[in-house]
Amino acid sequence: MKLKLAKKGIALFILVAVGYPPVTAIEHGSRPTEGTRVYAAFQTNDPDIIREGFLGRIRAYEAWDIVRQSTLQQEVIVAVLDTGVDVAHPDLASNIWRNIDEIPGDRIDNDGNSYIDDVNGWDFVDSAPDPRPKITGAYSFEAVHHGTVVAGLIGGVADNNFGIAGAAYRVSIMPLRVLDSTGSGNTIVLAQAIQYAVENGADVINLSLVGDVSDPRLVQSIDDAYARGVAVVAASGNQEHAGINLNDSPRYPVCEKSGVNHVIGVSAVDESNRLAPFANYGSDCIDIAAPGTNLYSTVWHRDRETGFEAYYSGGWSGTSAAAPLISATLAMMKKVAPQLGIADRYRALLSGTVSIASANSRPQDLGTGLVDSYQALTLAVGYTRENPLRVILAPGTGFEPFVVVKDKAGVTISQFLAYAPSFRGGVQTAVGDIDGDDENEIVTAPLSGGGPHVRIFDLQGRLKGQFMAYAPGFVGGLSLTVADLNGDGVSEIIVVPLVGGGPQVNIFNARGDLLGQFMAYASSFRGGVRLTSADLDADRKAEILTAPASRGGPHIRIFNAAGTVLGQFMAFDTTMRAGYALGVGDLDGVIGSEIIVVPEVDTGVQARIFDAHGTEKNRFPLFPEFNSIEEAMSLVVADYTGDGRPDIIAFPLRQGTDVKLFDYYGRVVEEVSLSNVDPATRAVRYTYSLTR
Repeated sequence: MKLKLAKKGIALFILVAVGYPPVTAIEHGSRPTEGTRVYAAFQTNDPDIIREGFLGRIRAYEAWDIVRQSTLQQEVIVAVLDTGVDVAHPDLASNIWRNIDEIPGDRIDNDGNSYIDDVNGWDFVDSAPDPRPKITGAYSFEAVHHGTVVAGLIGGVADNNFGIAGAAYRVSIMPLRVLDSTGSGNTIVLAQAIQYAVENGADVINLSLVGDVSDPRLVQSIDDAYARGVAVVAASGNQEHAGINLNDSPRYPVCEKSGVNHVIGVSAVDESNRLAPFANYGSDCIDIAAPGTNLYSTVWHRDRETGFEAYYSGGWSGTSAAAPLISATLAMMKKVAPQLGIADRYRALLSGTVSIASANSRPQDLGTGLVDSYQALTLAVGYTRENPLRVILAPGTGFEPFVVVKDKAGVTISQFLAYAPSFRGGVQTAVGDIDGDDENEIVTAPLSGGGPHVRIFDLQGRLKGQFMAYAPGFVGGLSLTVADLNGDGVSEIIVVPLVGGGPQVNIFNARGDLLGQFMAYASSFRGGVRLTSADLDADRKAEILTAPASRGGPHIRIFNAAGTVLGQFMAFDTTMRAGYALGVGDLDGVIGSEIIVVPEVDTGVQARIFDAHGTEKNRFPLFPEFNSIEEAMSLVVADYTGDGRPDIIAFPLRQGTDVKLFDYYGRVVEEVSLSNVDPATRAVRYTYSLTR
């Protein structure tokens, strides 16, 4: 099946083939009514902003103030999956996403993403790098303009003395053409475009389209987007005379559900906050409402082409015109609270709405109410403050086994004994939601001299569980990580012996039940193994990464939960014999995690960064002052600074020094003192874990 874009009153769907569920877009109506501008501290100089009365209704101006006052100004990208976008439009051009890793026009896939010359996006209809609308064949004016209308509502350039301003202040638009110039498309193409958006850095995906049949490929692509923290916004769809109840006749993707709500469903209201007469509704599918009648925006411009001479047009009505206002709000939330998880972003968006119950007989069918961009951003910032960074300090060798929980300022929140006070072998910690209560737990394991005793505490130090990971007689210490290996939202506990034990990795749940085991290296290897974990392939199931803890070659291996080797590579010269510290995270800001490896050798502490396939991407010295000392290293990859990107947090274990935070390029971005060094012996007191 496929769809047809049309004005209100025209049937939306045409059955043409089995297996291709359709998707459609919005319609063009009458000229707009001019709204009254609501002034805030920041006033743009865009002359046509007075035509955008909806900005005042959703409190966009006040939201812009929050964005402008924020020190977090990283790029936020909204993917517009539609009929194409006029990337040369003077009120859009400077906000169009630029793929900096692609060289335009050289017919080479420079960035290796399987799309040649995708400098500004991709045309999935014609499999071409130009994401603009096309009028070489059959077309409708509404369809050709539609993607540019949506892009302008989200990201029209603000404060440029020209035209309009989009609802999102300082945002990038990634144009992905998935509908042809009649408004037709299918879910195969749509799923491919969603995957492209996720893999190329989109933070929000706008789907101003709708169909009447679900498709597992589309569901999977949306689930993958959510798992990667990408917000997905979908219009509810429109009807000729009166909208339908989606509880009875669901449409997709707005009604896609996977147990957890991965799609923000949007319906439209008129200037009086009443359900727009054409808009679909329904409590099962609609999360929120936005203005969707008589909107003014950018359109596709082409000189000397009848019907396309204008830069702007009004009278745009439809739920697909409402959805971009939600995408814009989510984009600004990402900008001011980049470290906030996708579930909390959705929560802030839906909790910050304005009640429209008095204007509607069934307000429950319009979600939580009318979007309030200012309140959504305020809540997002507040949630970040309510969920502050916690630094977990685990004692090093020679110190009592006190685990200390501090805030970022170094103030102690809690502390507790992980083991008997007489134990001085050191403790390793890992943090994650082990029991599915939506709260992180602290998992501990001895470093050396203690039995294989794994213990689980809450953040206040209350013991929640414990078990022996190996035979009680083993006292060589354990390496430890926690990760969700099966995609159920609950982390498993992964352990492996350190020096003196074999390389058998064991996987447990919170009760201590053995879920799986495998050999990380040859069974005869006794140098110990170090662990870390991350979801490298975005399937919502973490992979396990291993490296020798001592006396081993630089052999990095990647496993799934079943112990299947998914990848492996040599991080340094194959003749090197050492232990290796491991970390993993999205260090370069491009979709996909990097692996950082640091050897413990006497020729200098050098870090090397690899992609998931083992291709080296960067290298730099961590602590050049210790270039002649064989140095063990504590290495954590986590967002300490709160800018939404992981930091490389490192310090030598045998040298008294403050903790240093490095970026992807090896630059020291911060030095942190948390009373880590014993003043008498200069011995390192703690290693670190971090959580929010």
